[in-house]
Amino acid sequence: MIEISDALAVVRTQQQVVAEFHGIGFFPDARRPSVVWVGIQPSDILSTLVAEVNRVLVIVAVPREEKAFVPHLTIARLKETRLSACLRDAIEKSKSRAFGTLAASEFHLIESKLKSSGAEYTTLRSFRFAPEDSKG
Repeated sequence: MIEISDALAVVRTQQQVVAEFHGIGFFPDARRPSVVWVGIQPSDILSTLVAEVNRVLVIVAVPREEKAFVPHLTIARLKETRLSACLRDAIEKSKSRAFGTLAASEFHLIESKLKSSGAEYTTLRSFRFAPEDSKG
């Protein structure tokens, strides 16, 4: 049987993903925030990459994610879901802010272990999916 990392190694796109970071939000919502995120504007090439990853993972019996894909960058995990007025105001002022862009030609398989001291992340393998200079 093909392993997850071997299946992901065949994922390719014609271009890099150019991620545009824009806006701040919360999961599950602003009333009970447990995660603070910066949004990533969806693009056709990112959607293609996500679809290709999902396609190869089905081959190795990884169940398809039921939730809709929401591209984002997690910037904080909160233990206390009640935000200070100062922090809430600062986030509110930045909720429509543009934070810049990043061009990516590789992705990583990362193991996440949630511990009482916080999340611990380990990169298991990296995968080049596009030529480095193909910003399209």
